[in-house]
Amino acid sequence: LLRHLRPILRVEIEAFVTGVFFVILDSRSATVRHKLLVVTLFEEVCSDAGTLAEIFLNYDCDLSAVDLFGRIVKELGRAARSGLSDAAGSGLPGGPGAGTGGTGLGLVAGAGAARAERSRQESRELRLAAMRAMRQVLRSLHSSIVTEAGAGDRGDISPDEAAARLGGDGGGDHGGPGGGDVPPDGD
Repeated sequence: LLRHLRPILRVEIEAFVTGVFFVILDSRSATVRHKLLVVTLFEEVCSDAGTLAEIFLNYDCDLSAVDLFGRIVKELGRAARSGLSDAAGSGLPGGPGAGTGGTGLGLVAGAGAARAERSRQESRELRLAAMRAMRQVLRSLHSSIVTEAGAGDRGDISPDEAAARLGGDGGGDHGGPGGGDVPPDGD
């Protein structure tokens, strides 16, 4: 439904993403499970190069709209780092639990230890999901710059071809043999 109504629901989509999804990711009181659902949704959205390009063109390139693509990438990056700032209390070197075998569980006993371990595991799952979503962003960006090519060719473009497409001269030394503007010996 959203794929067909995107042009009509542009403002509503922006309001929903910024007012619901980003609020969940920014909220300290939101559960890791809810954040994981949002990150998984972003992974799905980012897996389609066309959708990702439309988000960039319709929101980030519009001065009156929120930079949705940039904000999605920023939030995924933040989610990929979530829980890492708690390292000071997790028994990592230099943290309060460092003298208890390096696990940090020496100070926490029984149900508290299980709860701390579960929280650490959920944080790890969220970080991994965010990294998978970021990988999808990169794959989509890569597929949007790769040319369609014949069978057997991956379709990658050379640095010279990329420079030519971007309006550069395509020349210059790229460090490879035969590259550059230096004439061969004997001339």
